[in-house]
Amino acid sequence: MVSRMFLRTLSNFGRRFDWADNLTAGLKRAEKEVKPLMIVIHATGCPACKSLKTEFASDKTLLELSKKFVMVSAMDEEEPQGKEFKPDGMYYPRILFISPCGNVLSQIVNEHRANSDSKYFYSKTLDIKKSMNQVIKIIDK
Repeated sequence: MVSRMFLRTLSNFGRRFDWADNLTAGLKRAEKEVKPLMIVIHATGCPACKSLKTEFASDKTLLELSKKFVMVSAMDEEEPQGKEFKPDGMYYPRILFISPCGNVLSQIVNEHRANSDSKYFYSKTLDIKKSMNQVIKIIDK
């Protein structure tokens, strides 16, 4: 039998990233390390997720930026159920940013999204990196 952790590693957006075990652990770590949290909410069989995973996993600049964040991957049943994690609906992938004290930074959205109704949908790592840099500026104030 294949371990759940092994399957989770395969489904993540890159093995080189330092992923927290889950959202609860990530939130605790973010508070302790005083870092913002970035959660990638995705689903098995999602074509947009699969496409983004490839670009995400190989982006060296994104990997460097991720060191300033606590990174969380939430797939399928791991998806958080609170309304704050689906502020404008349920679609995949959604990327949300959370302050070190646990508040969703709802003002951080993909400014270059194709669909104006899906503010937290990202299809390109360039847009993710722009949002990450915005979060860093907010947290560093």
